[in-house]
Amino acid sequence: MRVLLYSGGTDSWLIKELWHPDVLLYVDMKTQYSKQEIQRIKKRGEDVKIVSLPLGEWEDKKTAFIPMRNMYLLMVASNYGDHICLGATKEDAGGSSDKDIDFLNEAESMLNRLWAPQSLYEGRKIWVEKDFAKLTKADMLRFYLKLNGDINRFKEETFSCYTPKRGKECMACKACFRKFIVAYGNGAEYSDKDKRKMLRFIEKEVVHKSKHAKGRYFLEKDNGQEVLQAIQKLYDEMGKKLNLE
Repeated sequence: MRVLLYSGGTDSWLIKELWHPDVLLYVDMKTQYSKQEIQRIKKRGEDVKIVSLPLGEWEDKKTAFIPMRNMYLLMVASNYGDHICLGATKEDAGGSSDKDIDFLNEAESMLNRLWAPQSLYEGRKIWVEKDFAKLTKADMLRFYLKLNGDINRFKEETFSCYTPKRGKECMACKACFRKFIVAYGNGAEYSDKDKRKMLRFIEKEVVHKSKHAKGRYFLEKDNGQEVLQAIQKLYDEMGKKLNLE
């Protein structure tokens, strides 16, 4: 049985559409984002299994970092099926020690040790899905669109924001930037207000740093040219000149 650790964010939503899991599992870690994520999941009426594991007790309030978070999540998910997907993508690998393929392989080995046959238990075989860890968000979105997916459905049904404003994406943070680039770059419709907000963020946090902090957001990434094209499209539409010098 396939189990996807699900938050309703862009990555797990795309994996849901591409992988077709049997169980969508949300682990309520009692973090600063948990209540809002659960509200959005319930509002959309998705068939999601919600279980509680209060890892938020160890959450760093500034960075939202929780040590060993993904190992905990995989262990919980292994109780609901034998083929588990963490939802990590290629873009996640550089920023954490528990999202890359090496970690997924090691976690699978540990889970199979823990689920091995014992004196009172016949045991189970566990697989940890690794294919999505080889793909970027843009890669997955391309596959989704090739399957006749709707770009505006992706935009409306996913949520990706570090600092939401009254339950809406702020359009002024790194998470919003990443979603905007793949959605807008593939034809999603945004209001002029949201485009102006994103333009301000890009001018402040991306473009002017491109020379002295090359690749901070996009230049060194595998999908760097796609990101650059989306930024150019926005500048053209807003009547601005893009200068990366």
